[in-house]
Amino acid sequence: MKDVYGSTWTLQLMIGFILLFVAFLTLTISYSKVFSMKNEVISILEKYRGYNDTSSTLINNFLRNSNYTTTGTCFDDENPVENPMLAVDNLAANPNVANEGDRYLFCIEQERKEGFKDTLTRVNYEVTLFYRFNLPIIGNIATFRVKGKTTDMIDREDFFD
Repeated sequence: MKDVYGSTWTLQLMIGFILLFVAFLTLTISYSKVFSMKNEVISILEKYRGYNDTSSTLINNFLRNSNYTTTGTCFDDENPVENPMLAVDNLAANPNVANEGDRYLFCIEQERKEGFKDTLTRVNYEVTLFYRFNLPIIGNIATFRVKGKTTDMIDREDFFD
């Protein structure tokens, strides 16, 4: 009778490790996919010198073709946002100013640095995308942010003056 209890405990331990491994694998694959998408969005912003009509259309098309559907809140309680943040809640629509508590597909914050070489303004963008920790049987466990910044660019208005 002792052997029955011992083998049941061993089987439960094996199932627990398998579930833990699947959860880790799911988290890693999801993070990797969103991380590469964030890098592509940053590349588009840098190539088209900021968030404008062309870059907005390319970003929306890229995310739509990548089947990106995860939403999250743009504002972080620990790090308050100093600048207005643009957010997209529908990949077929134009961005809106983000509201606290609303859920969006991605968020873009513009940071301006005045007084570069006396007259020029440097600009960089912080992009926030979201990924979800979702297990097949259990469901959605948590949503996390993936953030990235572009390199400093000269503001388009200063550049074309």
